[in-house]
Amino acid sequence: MNERSFIKGYSITMTEFAPSAIVILEVAEKLILEKGYSATSMRDIASAAGYKSVAGLYNHFPDKESIFKSLLEYRSPYPEIIRLVGATQGETTAEFVDTVFRNMTDYMRRHLSFVQLAMIDYLEFEAVHIHALITDLQNQIVGLFSRLMSLEGVHQGLPSPVIMRFMAMQIFGFVMTGNVMPPFLLGTLSEEEWKTHMVKLILYGLDRELSDDQS
Repeated sequence: MNERSFIKGYSITMTEFAPSAIVILEVAEKLILEKGYSATSMRDIASAAGYKSVAGLYNHFPDKESIFKSLLEYRSPYPEIIRLVGATQGETTAEFVDTVFRNMTDYMRRHLSFVQLAMIDYLEFEAVHIHALITDLQNQIVGLFSRLMSLEGVHQGLPSPVIMRFMAMQIFGFVMTGNVMPPFLLGTLSEEEWKTHMVKLILYGLDRELSDDQS
């Protein structure tokens, strides 16, 4: 079987921050995750970053929301997610889903702080900054849609955004429930068994006959 790479040759521009700005972003992240966005003041951030007053912050950011927005950009995993999905090899839907699910669940586990920041953006700003981050990658996402719909065995009766959203739900849900479910439930299966069964459910659903046919 010939293997191919999804979305070759695209480029993604990522925001670069000065070292002094990164110090501010990282201390702001720590404070916001510990205290919450509303309870974290510019004075708190300035003090933790080593400034005598908030005036030092204004050389980089005009206000707290700007710091938070830049923090989301700084920590955003979206460009790397698109790169990883774009590099996924395989010809069939089953191959693609299996590889993407395993790679993305592992990747998102390493970026749980961004998930927390995204939830704060949703609660404080109705996710306006997350929407902007994703919109900036619109061309690359459309390219992934096109490649997804070209896979052998993909359900052509479903719009590609529905399939992509469904996959995102499964990946995000798997990672989050893995952090909140008690050990007596998680411990009944190994991590590899969990992933194998989840991929099977994604591909074939809860219909026993369909699932058994693919065993």
